[in-house]
Amino acid sequence: MSSTKICAVIGICVVVVLSCGSEPTSPPAPHVPLTTLMAASELVSIDGIEYGAEIDPWRDFMPGAKASSNGKGLLALARICRSDSLAISEGLHLRFVWILFNDQVWGAELGEEQADFARDCCRTAMARGGPKWGPNVDVLGVIAFSDESGGLKLIRTPMARIVRTD
Repeated sequence: MSSTKICAVIGICVVVVLSCGSEPTSPPAPHVPLTTLMAASELVSIDGIEYGAEIDPWRDFMPGAKASSNGKGLLALARICRSDSLAISEGLHLRFVWILFNDQVWGAELGEEQADFARDCCRTAMARGGPKWGPNVDVLGVIAFSDESGGLKLIRTPMARIVRTD
């Protein structure tokens, strides 16, 4: 085997070993100034339809072979809902979430977008691998979403408590 192939195999093995046991992490969100995030409204109107948002943040402390006594990083489920309870547009997509804790900000790209299993007037998406804030601390969320026009809109959530799962 050539030295180039040996180096490639060693490099792949190093990447595999380093990634073992690491928790999934969402790609980062673009930087947005804290003042812009705080200025986002809790209700956004698009074509006369009002939307609200909420987050469900938590930290996982479940025991397991690769569990840490310090738990895993923050996870956040982001949700946008129509206020009139009608079905949400297929053209509305959740893109990013920023979680604000005091003057600290964690931003992530949202993935795994889906219709809310209980309400078709809502859409949810998940962000993973955030900081180890809390649990039992209150945070604000700001969600960036796009509609049929493609432009991003920001919507702020009410305060939410980071809970602990065991």
